[in-house]
Amino acid sequence: KSSRSPVTARTVTRCLENSLLSCWNDYVKAHRRFQREFSAEKVHDLRVASRRLLAQCDLLQSVSPQAAIEKAERILKRRLKAMSPLRDVQVQRLFLEEHLKSFPGLVLVRDLLDRRERRLTGLVAAKLRRFNLGKLEPCINAALGHIAAQTRNSNQREFLRSAVLGVARSAYEETVRRRRGIELEDSS
Repeated sequence: KSSRSPVTARTVTRCLENSLLSCWNDYVKAHRRFQREFSAEKVHDLRVASRRLLAQCDLLQSVSPQAAIEKAERILKRRLKAMSPLRDVQVQRLFLEEHLKSFPGLVLVRDLLDRRERRLTGLVAAKLRRFNLGKLEPCINAALGHIAAQTRNSNQREFLRSAVLGVARSAYEETVRRRRGIELEDSS
């Protein structure tokens, strides 16, 4: 006999609400740190927070579609796209740093990447400084309000519970399928 309690509709809606709020708070913190200090680490932290918030939005959109979440996703994707060129150069440079001892000739490529990173840092910083929380915050608040509204009606709560569990089941099955694909590739 299982000692776990059944997943109730109230538990699911509370979990969705808390998860979205947590991701939003992490994003706000990363955004503010980034605004104070523009560095590779801060770009990375903001990208991670953005991706986590985007994943939370994807989950909400799949179980309870709404225009506010769709808008939040567009904003987050646009911001991630703005950071991508800089992050790409940073990753390439880190890769080269690891191989410089074995391949000293790569120092010229590293120097090229350093110059490119400095140029992109200025461009990306200028672009990202224009991004503020003002466009995104109303979307997140609307999503939180939407979840709260669904918790007031038992039929909506139950529908949301079923939808979330269905999405989680599908995601788990996809993960297992991909894992098996990796295992098959590794054994060949």
